[in-house]
Amino acid sequence: MNCLICNADAHEFHNGFDGIECECHHCGHYAITDALLKIRHGRHFDVFDTRVLLAVLRGEHPHAVPVITEANVYWQRLLA
Repeated sequence: MNCLICNADAHEFHNGFDGIECECHHCGHYAITDALLKIRHGRHFDVFDTRVLLAVLRGEHPHAVPVITEANVYWQRLLA
């Protein structure tokens, strides 16, 4: 699979998480909820801001997989 954040090669884990859990060489190990995937509608994650979010979540909970949700998502901004 490809990383949903940066589109690089990634490995998907199948462990019963309600969404997608994967590991990317560039973005690390993370999960995205199914609820967020359902509202994505072709939008792309902002790579920089999402990686910063993952770093913050990892710092707050170093032994947990960081989860991107509807409440903390950073979408790529469209240039006008």
